[in-house]
Amino acid sequence: MHLTSKDRSRQIITTVIAGIGLVLLFISRFSLVQPPKVEVVVTQEHLLGATAVGTWLMLPIALGALAFTIWQWFPSANTIDFQRKFWLFPACAIFLFGLYELFSTLYLNWLAYLILLVQAVVVLVLLRALPASPLNFKGTGPGSLLTLVTNLTFGLLGGWTVYLLVADLARPLTNYSWNWFVRHLFGTLLLLVLGALLILGGRFVGERLSFYFAGMWALFFICIGDLFVSGGAVFVGLVALLVFCAVVVYIVTATKRTKLKF
Repeated sequence: MHLTSKDRSRQIITTVIAGIGLVLLFISRFSLVQPPKVEVVVTQEHLLGATAVGTWLMLPIALGALAFTIWQWFPSANTIDFQRKFWLFPACAIFLFGLYELFSTLYLNWLAYLILLVQAVVVLVLLRALPASPLNFKGTGPGSLLTLVTNLTFGLLGGWTVYLLVADLARPLTNYSWNWFVRHLFGTLLLLVLGALLILGGRFVGERLSFYFAGMWALFFICIGDLFVSGGAVFVGLVALLVFCAVVVYIVTATKRTKLKF
């Protein structure tokens, strides 16, 4: 296929924007110069913290983002209608996430949260527009494998972004002398909000399993940390377990009205 000047510009711009985002993500999460940002699953510093296990989730997201960036230079990328219309959204999502991780590492929390809000809008719009891959993926069509990788990557990023939107609101609990009741009440309310956002967000993006998985990953480890780690908030852990089960029940019931996708 003959590449137009517009195609070349898209390749270059996407590579630059996404490449910068990947570099920022590497610096903040996987840097060899300084230790990666790792926190205890649940501590008094972060009531809804699951950032340590989040490091595990960053690896497939980072690899998927890298694959998407490299894909721009393959001929199949120019034959997909979505790629031509929405190419800027994935690149910006990668860049914004790298920027968020960097600002979080530097403890610029409010600035990081503003970036996260913009990122959430970009990722949710992207997932709504991105054609989903069916569960019985057969790998046919131009660029179908990388389309699946793109779906999985940004589905995980979308679900994790929703979790971060809620969890980052728990950070002020460490900066002030909240008593036991307020901490547990606030944590419970945030978990209920997280469950509602996961369900509403999942419906908005077309019932994607990858989106649900990232949010449930966080809920599961919040539950484990609060129930079994010394110093955890047991009541909050029980609420996390209930919210986790509620999301599972919703996903099961959703299969009766629509086909789940990646």
